[in-house]
Amino acid sequence: MTAWLYWRARHVGAETTSLAYEMGRNFLALAAVFAVSGFLPAPYGYLLFGAGILLIQLQYLLPGVGTLRFERFLPRLGHLSERFGLLMLILLGEGFFKLCVTLADKGIGEAYPGTFFNLVMGGLSLFALAWIYFDSAGMARLGSRRLPLLLSYWFAHIVILWSAVTIGVALAGEVYVGFLDPYPPGYGAIGTIGLAVFLAALRVLQLLVEGRDETRRYHSGGLRLFGIAVALFMFLIHTRVPAIVGNLGWGIALFSQIALPLRRALRDLRAAPET
Repeated sequence: MTAWLYWRARHVGAETTSLAYEMGRNFLALAAVFAVSGFLPAPYGYLLFGAGILLIQLQYLLPGVGTLRFERFLPRLGHLSERFGLLMLILLGEGFFKLCVTLADKGIGEAYPGTFFNLVMGGLSLFALAWIYFDSAGMARLGSRRLPLLLSYWFAHIVILWSAVTIGVALAGEVYVGFLDPYPPGYGAIGTIGLAVFLAALRVLQLLVEGRDETRRYHSGGLRLFGIAVALFMFLIHTRVPAIVGNLGWGIALFSQIALPLRRALRDLRAAPET
């Protein structure tokens, strides 16, 4: 359908450059790749599908032939930041939905008493992720449309959105444990690694966007490094300690990213001269 729309724009004269032709050709070839992947047995179908996803990126990025070489195809910076912000909200909302669906599948009557406390903490964790993202880099614009900056911004967002998905899935593990059981290994692994990657990608985004100089001072690189280190430490020990200890360590890694900037901001507010 996308290929047809580009070809239609070209043939009705709405687009006179080679952009519409190239995009129509590329999407037609990609459509064939995805169609063939649907008929291949596993794992070849999955591998071809993954290759198709990679080719979507390459059609934009390849030097000399990628369509980002067209000046008019470069995205508007405000539009780009807005769309990534909406994607983050959608993915974190899906994480909350995953919590609720997992509890429904398990059955409320079979949940541990500590499960409901864990669910509340899971919901607050998703709220905290949204807080630090929008306070640090969400909805902020790049200062330039230079291609290297655009690509860095684009891929840092792909990484941080991926990590938000893994954290949302990992928090569903809260339904299966009380206070004293070890956290489920698979959920714990993707949750701790996901948080470390989230904080690292967020630091990269902070350095790319403009208009957040005060935010960089409050959300410092040292604070991000502290959160990453604690998350990785919990990755190493979460299968050997009760869930309440694992949740506490993971919570320290996450909620410190809110608590310390708030403390710094309040300190500066009190120190500011009254007008």
